[in-house]
Amino acid sequence: MTQSLVAAVQLLTKSTLPEDFLRFVEAGTAGELSGFSFNVPHPSGAWTDGVDSFYTPEEMIDWIEIDVMLREQGTNDLPDGMFPIAGNGMGDHILLSLRPSEHGSVYLGFHEEMDLESGSDAGLIKLSATFSEWLSALRPGEDED
Repeated sequence: MTQSLVAAVQLLTKSTLPEDFLRFVEAGTAGELSGFSFNVPHPSGAWTDGVDSFYTPEEMIDWIEIDVMLREQGTNDLPDGMFPIAGNGMGDHILLSLRPSEHGSVYLGFHEEMDLESGSDAGLIKLSATFSEWLSALRPGEDED
């Protein structure tokens, strides 16, 4: 399934997925990290958030296909250059940057502040410079602040 994911991302986004993320998908251990927590360094004050679930490769492909279809209609469901890898169960995505300038960085797409129509980065909160860095910072679940 990883090959299908790689091919779909390349076809639909003209980009590639970071190697550390591909190794994670291939390992098949994403389910073991559901409920793990991470820090969100928001400008108005940090909080603890959690991973409800990592998306399956099929779900990731679906998200990208839907976003491509919406963009053809003049709207979008994801910020430019961002790839959804997990959700927090409250409407926010954990996103992997496919942008050339920060390829592989991990963001929280904080839907309460996102403005997808303007194309701005409002609501994107950088969590780490690489997927491996973010993954190593996850910790067993805590109550959210």
